[in-house]
Amino acid sequence: MYFLYLAKVKKNLFFLFAFFALSCSWGQISYNITLLGHWNGAPNSDTTHLFTQKYNEIWGYAQNGREYALLGGVSGYYFIEVTNPTHPVLRAYIPDLISSRCINRDLKTYSHYAYMAADNCANSSLIVADLSYLPDSVHIVYQSDTICTNIHSMYIENNRLYACSTRNPGGVTGFYKMAVYSLQNPERPQLISVLNEPFFSHVHQVTVYNDTAYCSNGFDGLFVYDYRNPANPIELMRITGYQYSGYNHSSWLSPDHKKIVFTDEVPHNLPLKIYDISDFNNPELLAHISSSTNKKYKVPHIPYWVGDYIYCSYYSDGLRIFNVSNPANPVEVGYYDTYPKNDTLAEASYVGNWGVYPFLPSGRILASDMQTGLYIFDARQAVSIHQSPDVFTETQVFPNPATDFIQIQGSNYTPGNIRIQITDMQGKILSETQKKTGNILSEQLGIQHLHAGVYILTLTHEQGKVYRTKFVKN
Repeated sequence: MYFLYLAKVKKNLFFLFAFFALSCSWGQISYNITLLGHWNGAPNSDTTHLFTQKYNEIWGYAQNGREYALLGGVSGYYFIEVTNPTHPVLRAYIPDLISSRCINRDLKTYSHYAYMAADNCANSSLIVADLSYLPDSVHIVYQSDTICTNIHSMYIENNRLYACSTRNPGGVTGFYKMAVYSLQNPERPQLISVLNEPFFSHVHQVTVYNDTAYCSNGFDGLFVYDYRNPANPIELMRITGYQYSGYNHSSWLSPDHKKIVFTDEVPHNLPLKIYDISDFNNPELLAHISSSTNKKYKVPHIPYWVGDYIYCSYYSDGLRIFNVSNPANPVEVGYYDTYPKNDTLAEASYVGNWGVYPFLPSGRILASDMQTGLYIFDARQAVSIHQSPDVFTETQVFPNPATDFIQIQGSNYTPGNIRIQITDMQGKILSETQKKTGNILSEQLGIQHLHAGVYILTLTHEQGKVYRTKFVKN
């Protein structure tokens, strides 16, 4: 959210389920996305002044064959089991003992720990919880304002926590645009770096890959830093003054880490942008993306790029899924509007879908609505197998689900070299091999080393043709 853009917003009460009755008059609320389950268990009295907001960020977690939604509420954090998506069950709740009625909260996981922080309220705290006791309970192992009092958003890579727009980190009084903490001891993060460059006012959100931080810095644009030496981050690139620029809110990298998608939250109706960043010296715009809604006010919030698809949450416009197998020509392939009622400027500012989480092992999608809570979706109709013609038209991958191996079988191939990759749902390469083939491909890949979950298999022919499919490891 844009945390400097909150004044003069009218208070408005509405019936939480009115959109079901009104859906016909406001058009189709979904396409290629099926609602499996819904949870709205926070007390109706537990709201902010902003259109009866009850919820904010969403994250996911899986262990021992069970799946959980981690949902931010204005006064604390909900841990909801979604293993049976049609029957979500609240397993734990952690209240914020220092500050309630926080507009913005963030949740991230590392190993079996959850990290929780808040902003846009009075001083809060960092909370660390041990999730290994789920589904019975969660255990708080740290809850104090000595590490910091406020964090707007977080990202965790390797054993570092990147904290954006942090107040009083490590007991140092003041505001810092970004602070970095070591998680060498996961229960006691240690401050190792602060970023206070003069080129921007704050870091709103950050995405990190291989110690490279992609910082969304509000109206100042997108900046990229090398954090291999956290004590001395080095600027690598900046994208500023671009077409349809606004408040640069959030970003995510493509699976090959050569492209980036980012949102501009304010003003309304700005499209998502896709850039080729394979050359930091020459970032190149590939596409603008807008949702297909006929609403007057579109507010893209948080995007994720998984395989050939971008999942993006929109205030008042719901979850949107775009096929970007050709990044220069994105196509909207699915949507679900969690708040189809409104079409006014004031309401569009702060209602509807805050966040989305597309990384559960089951492949199900989690989304949070600020007024109506947790949504659990099946998006398989929108997210289908992508394959290029001519080379891979007769390809099979089996068994699926699999336990020890998967078999790739294909015929009528164009002879040549094929790269075979297995990646996780976030695009991390887990195995890669090259195979020279004639007209027939027969290859067995061992997957014993993989944890249970959903993975992506990609075959890339030397001619540039691509075959991509998902498989499940039991």
